[in-house]
Amino acid sequence: MKKSIIIPLLLATGAVISLSGLYTMEFMRIDARFALFVTEMQQSGIGWFPTLFGKPYTDYPSVPIILMYLASLGGTHLNMLTATLPNALAGLVVLLFTFLLGERARKNVGIYGAGLCLFAFEFLTLMRHPGSDLMVAAVTVVAVFTIYTALRGDGGKRLAWLPLLLLTGYICRGPLGFIIPTAAVLAVYLAFGCWWRSIGWLIGSGVLFMGSLVLTLVACRDAGGRELAQMFLNDQLFGRIEQGRPCWYYFTNAVGSFAPTYPLAIVTVIFYARGIFAKPQRGDSQDRVFLRMLTFWALLILVGMSVPGTKHLRYIAAAIPALGLLAAWIFANPNQLIAFELLRRLFFLIARFLPFFGLAAIVATGIVLNLLQID
Repeated sequence: MKKSIIIPLLLATGAVISLSGLYTMEFMRIDARFALFVTEMQQSGIGWFPTLFGKPYTDYPSVPIILMYLASLGGTHLNMLTATLPNALAGLVVLLFTFLLGERARKNVGIYGAGLCLFAFEFLTLMRHPGSDLMVAAVTVVAVFTIYTALRGDGGKRLAWLPLLLLTGYICRGPLGFIIPTAAVLAVYLAFGCWWRSIGWLIGSGVLFMGSLVLTLVACRDAGGRELAQMFLNDQLFGRIEQGRPCWYYFTNAVGSFAPTYPLAIVTVIFYARGIFAKPQRGDSQDRVFLRMLTFWALLILVGMSVPGTKHLRYIAAAIPALGLLAAWIFANPNQLIAFELLRRLFFLIARFLPFFGLAAIVATGIVLNLLQID
């Protein structure tokens, strides 16, 4: 099937799955704060940070809330659909560039990778809820696509967009939105064995990060004095370092929540571990470099985000494209491995019958609850 057909079909499928039924849904639990952000923005105007009960909420920059505000036509048509729309569109960008990145490496890897991402539980959950973590994932996969195509000898002029992408991540999610795509680009340089470029990238991005942080603190002090600047530093940086979930959280809890991408990606890494973790050489095949890049991309995010005590699965959403493309290698199976072929058949067999078992379980649960007279 041609790209001209696959891309619209992929985006349309993602839009339908992520947005269907949201118009009539109520804001529940943590999503309610986004409704309050937009409502208070409508009443008090736009500031550096959204407000919650009149006080600045420095854990989020205003940009994602402004997008929700615009999507809801100035807050006059605020509902789950309009609040989720910006995050869902970012999710579509993730799907698009996951597909394009995979297709650059090998035929069918892109469509399998994007499809597996779309049906990963955590990714689908994020696409159906307000937030900004998929915006960071979108910036990350676009940055990886940019640097990967440049190092492959195509689109070198696009490297000028990398600083702008990092700044986009920063204004959407603060320091977290800057650090994660920076780590992903570093993974690409390391996979290609570009040691000096890796050092240069760390220095350059570090200077840009410090400049962005200083400008933010100046803006905070101008808007709310030293107290607001301190709140920003605590919520965005120092507060995340405090003790919280254990360091192995992302290596255990995320396996199920990111299924089927995460567990299948682990299988791929195990089978190709010797080539992936070997020292990069000039004569390495494109397949080996690509798998190494994806593995480093996922590991840098997973390991790096395991250091802070504050951990939420949505924080590592930017690793989902890498995991999806690693998992897609099983289905593309370029080396014709028997184990991969068996896994592929088993996966499609489960996918064929699981919906029927799920429907039967729902019906059985409804009957039991009715018999027990439980509302």
